[in-house]
Amino acid sequence: MKGALHMPAEPDGMSTFQLRAVLICLLINMFDGFDVVVASYTAPVIAGQWNASPAWIGAFISASLLGMTAGSLVLAPLADIVGRRRTIIGGLAVISIGMVASGLAQDLTQLMATRIVTGAGIGLLFASLTTIVVEYASDRHRDLAISFLYLGYPIGATAGGILTAYYLGIGGGWREVYIAGGLAGGAMILAVAAWLPESIAFLAARQPTGALDRINRTLDRMGRPRLDALPPPQVQGQSWHRIGALFANGHWRSTLALWLAFATCMLSLYFLIGWTPTVLIDAGLSTSQGVLGGVVLNAGGGVGMMILGILASRHSLKGLIASYFVAGAAGMALFGLLADADVRLVLLMAMIFVMGLFTYGGLVGLYAMATRVYPSGVRATGVGWAIGVGRFGSIIGPGLAGALIGLGWDRASYFALLAVPLVVGSICMLFIVASTNELT
Repeated sequence: MKGALHMPAEPDGMSTFQLRAVLICLLINMFDGFDVVVASYTAPVIAGQWNASPAWIGAFISASLLGMTAGSLVLAPLADIVGRRRTIIGGLAVISIGMVASGLAQDLTQLMATRIVTGAGIGLLFASLTTIVVEYASDRHRDLAISFLYLGYPIGATAGGILTAYYLGIGGGWREVYIAGGLAGGAMILAVAAWLPESIAFLAARQPTGALDRINRTLDRMGRPRLDALPPPQVQGQSWHRIGALFANGHWRSTLALWLAFATCMLSLYFLIGWTPTVLIDAGLSTSQGVLGGVVLNAGGGVGMMILGILASRHSLKGLIASYFVAGAAGMALFGLLADADVRLVLLMAMIFVMGLFTYGGLVGLYAMATRVYPSGVRATGVGWAIGVGRFGSIIGPGLAGALIGLGWDRASYFALLAVPLVVGSICMLFIVASTNELT
């Protein structure tokens, strides 16, 4: 791309500075998993206290997902204007305010509004976190670093579950959980301000005062050679021009395929996240065993993410994603059949682990693929819109499952149907082209 920054050759390893940057991004990404699980666990308690209907519970759980969608589509592209670091700090500020306000809400309307605000802050973060990790990871370990970044989701989900169980178990209320999350977000703002520098590619493109010096200080900390001069500045268009760039220069096919792959994957994955415990309980297992199923799903996801990151350095990323999706679909269809049978608990948990491994792992592969499709000038916009469109799938999946169950579909049938989107996602890989190897 004209005017783009070509980074100097780098060592194979990663410096302490690079590892710390990736770790900070992982800690921030924990808020996504934390938020989803906390909402699911506290919703029945809140509904009981305020006499809310079951329909309200469903809307409450979906509220932050709607906010995430808006944040990814509308707010995330700001990172290509004001910078990745400022966008991350802004997103954390919105999350902190939203969570604390949730804990202080006095009625259902206030609580719903604060949940949407919190989701918008989370949606604002994703594209910037991904692009920061892409820049500060070494070439050899880039896909592994992205997998490590999104390992934050299951870790955050586990932490949220433990914190919620603790507060509810000791007789505390649900408010403390949200306030604790908000305070954690404030602490992460301080960590970002102290230890996470601005994106090198953004500084090279926008060239604010002192940009070359700031870039070279960061390169020193990464163990890379300094730059003698900045490249020609990139022309920055309005936001709708950046969105239009996702379809220009032959990108349109990859963009549409990427959007469809994100939406189909999230549809199947969020169905599993939302319904696995309930499915197990309906199959005759205890409530604690149902909750265990949710934990095992997230654990499998964490393992799948790391395996894909390791394999991606040796094999085609598109091929890996397609394989993960097909294997995940097969696992879902088989689970739908066997969950109705008299199957040993250990086998059911093993199957849930496998479903989590392939669906979560495939989604993380899509995050890595999105960074390869777009050049640096529109990368945050491209990744943000891909995630935002995918969020529609995350909203549709759990609701569609509920509708099918309400119509009397048996478990094998709706699991098989909701596995089909993963197959569609695997086919999408045929139409995605990595437009550039220039990752900074």
